Amino acid sequence: MARAETMELSKADLAAIRERFDAVARHISANDYEAWSNDFTADGVFMFMHAPVVRGRKAMREWGEAMPRVDRLTFEGIEIHGGGDTAWGTSAYHVTFQGNPAPDTGKQLLVPRRQADGGWLTAAASVSSDTPLPASGAAGAEATDLGARIRRANDELLGKGNIALAREIFSPNYVVHFDGETLRGPQAVEQYLTELRAAFRSAP
Repeated sequence: MARAETMELSKADLAAIRERFDAVARHISANDYEAWSNDFTADGVFMFMHAPVVRGRKAMREWGEAMPRVDRLTFEGIEIHGGGDTAWGTSAYHVTFQGNPAPDTGKQLLVPRRQADGGWLTAAASVSSDTPLPASGAAGAEATDLGARIRRANDELLGKGNIALAREIFSPNYVVHFDGETLRGPQAVEQYLTELRAAFRSAP
């Protein structure tokens, strides 16, 4: 079966698609989500991090208007590839929001398609932030619980002098390097803590 030839993007195509990026930056920086939604095809798809898929111009406009107001959006590192009537583009983004000086940075992927009039509109776009999420779920709860247990143990051992607790929380193989010696096990921890507390009590 013969393969259909795919025409490479012309310089005019590349310039028109680049204008899609520029238009999005202008429209979102102006918080003009009516104009932003018209940068997409009528059945366009927008996928934003940690949110359901948004489909169609009306839903996109409503989604944008519900977002915090943007101060400035810029793109950099724009790359455009493709051929025929379909292209794909990638870039990094940098956005600041009104009332919040801390910027967010991330990346995006969009798929522009040639329209009947020869122009280009975005059929699909996906955006994701480079900012890590705060610890949550089981891993976050485990980390928080571990930190709380460490703080409680320090308070009991050092603050309240509950030295016997060392036998419950330190394993027999635990190693203490103390006064030039290598000691092992909970009894070594007890010895270290006893002398440490005594030193603090005798300090002027």
